[in-house]
Formats: sequence, structure tokens, C-alpha cells
Amino acid sequence: MTKRQWLWLLSWFLLFFMLFCSWSKGKTFYKGGAPIAIISETNRSNETTRTPSTKAFEDISFKAFKESGQESVKLSGIVESQEERENIIDSFSKVFEKIDVEELEVKEGIKSDKIDADLLATFAPFIAKFDSGYIEYNQGTFTIDGITYDKLTKEDIDEAAQELKKRGIEVENLLTFQSPPPKEFPWKELLKIETNESNESHMRDLSNEQNETNQSVVIAETNSSDSNLSTKVEVATKESLQKQIDEILKSHKVHFLYAKDVMTNKSQATVLKIINLLKNEKYQKFIIEIGGHTDSDGTKRRNRVLSQKRAIAVKNYMIKHGIDPKRLKAVGYGESRPLVPNNSAKNKKINRRVEFKVIGEIE
Repeated sequence: MTKRQWLWLLSWFLLFFMLFCSWSKGKTFYKGGAPIAIISETNRSNETTRTPSTKAFEDISFKAFKESGQESVKLSGIVESQEERENIIDSFSKVFEKIDVEELEVKEGIKSDKIDADLLATFAPFIAKFDSGYIEYNQGTFTIDGITYDKLTKEDIDEAAQELKKRGIEVENLLTFQSPPPKEFPWKELLKIETNESNESHMRDLSNEQNETNQSVVIAETNSSDSNLSTKVEVATKESLQKQIDEILKSHKVHFLYAKDVMTNKSQATVLKIINLLKNEKYQKFIIEIGGHTDSDGTKRRNRVLSQKRAIAVKNYMIKHGIDPKRLKAVGYGESRPLVPNNSAKNKKINRRVEFKVIGEIE
């Protein structure tokens, strides 16, 4: 081999050696088809130092418990702020007469990216319709357990459970629907009726005698009055009261602030007219149902809750102005009872309403 050939061979050797060194600095070899990073001890320590730390947050917890046959609820758990605590208490106070909140605490630094106080508050009207039971959120799981005699409440809870699952929350829905237990036969009332019947027959005889005595006096008084005038005695009936309420609402509707349960000033004046009518002595025996209705905008569950809140707001306003709570019943129907199809803004406005129905008398 000549000297020139040796030089060419040495040049090619140096070139391959330089390429090999450059390739080695890439710090990646392939072993068994998988890349293996080659990191020096210094680099390993740097990598360990640069690893970001994740701060762990404690999740909120909440429980609302209602005992069988009670109109009270016990709230417990830990929430993020005082404002959230007050929002929850305010929502439950609208549907329960008594609330125990001693174990509902505030702790800073806790939060949840799946559930908040507003969502928990929406369950207040549903728990009010439980005979007994509870809702609980703890460690990422939402549990609903109890008994209800209201079929619509069961359906609403099932729908709400599906919405929670869509948020990625694990749900245990154990609520059961049962037919209400039969009312106890009123033996005592029956005995009172039988006793009163004999007394009434005796009083009826006395009354007939008295009527015969007074009849001549009544005829004389009638004859002495103007023959063209007739005396009309208005009998207080459900129909007559309902007619007067409908006359008030015919020209004055009850409206609320958008998406809220706060009445406008004009609507408060309208409700005051109904309050004054109900304070009339001859109408004080009647029971009124306050029905809240919405249009079809939003979810069915949201509309049911909003209509319930609005009905309760009207009820509380009437109680505040002197109407006996026993005479009032607040019901939220949501979008389930439209007067007209929800196919236009005009029709939706008609369906957004509060109705006052005379449903019976106080026993």
C-alpha cells in the first residue's frame, strides 16, 4: 500500500471517530427497542431539584340530615368560606322551620373543583320533601339516602344524580320512593260527630221555634224597606275568593329579578293587595297554594328549584305581613305546567308566573 493510500485511510478513520463522538453526546442509546436516557450524576441531582412539588388541598365535606316526620334539618361539615356557609344556611332556612348548624364549620385552604356551596344549596327543597334521610358529600363521593313519599322528588333526585356523575363525581343514590302510609281512622272525630248529632237535633228544634218567633219581625222589617231594593248577603266561598284573587292578578302580575327569587317593588304591591284580601274576616279560614312556574329555558331541575325558591319567597313575604303560615303552601312546578307553548319570547313571558289557588279550609 502506498503512502498516499495510508493517508486516505487515516482520514476516513478520523472522520468516523468524530461522528461517533458527536453521536455519543446525544446521550441516548437504544436498548431492546426502547430509548434509555444517559444522564450524569450531576444532571440527576439537578433533575431531582427541578421536580415541581404539588400542594395537596383538603376537600370540602357536607351533610344535611332530616329525621322522620320532623320539619327540621341538621347541617354539618367543612366549607371554604363564611360566605359559602351563609349561602347554604340561607337556602335551607327558606324550606325548614328549624336548622341546626353548630357542626357546619369554615376552614380556609380547602376547596373542591367538582362541587360548591351553590350546588349543595339546590338540594334544600328536595330534602324538605324527604320523610327522612340525608345528602352527604365526602372525599369525592356524593351520597343520597332516605325515603320520600313524593314521586316527583324521586325523579328530580335521579336526574340530579346523573348531572353530578357528568361532573365526574361518584354518586351513591339510595333514595327510595314509598306510597304514603294510610291515615289513622279518626275514631275520636267519629264519636264527636255522633255525640254532636243528638245535640244538633235538639238545637235544631229550638232553632225552629226561635225562627218562627222571629219570622214576623223579619217580614215586618222587609216590608218597611223600599220595595225596589233587595238585601244581598254575600257568602264566603272558595269560588268567590278565587274570583277576587284572579281579578287582582289580571292586571298585575308577580315578577322577579332575572334568575333570582327576589320580587320587584311593583310585584310586592300586588301581593300586598292579596294579603289585605286574605285578612278579611270572612276569608280567614281558607288555605292558599302559591305555585311558582317558569318557562323552558334551562334544565328541568334548575327550573324546578328556581320556581320553588320563588314560591317560598312569596310565602315568606305574606307571613311577614301577617298571614298565618298554616294557611299557605308553596309549590314549585318549574316548567311542567305551561299555559302556552314555549316557542316564543311572548309565550315564555306568559309561562313565567306565580299563581294563587284556593285549595281548602283550615280544619
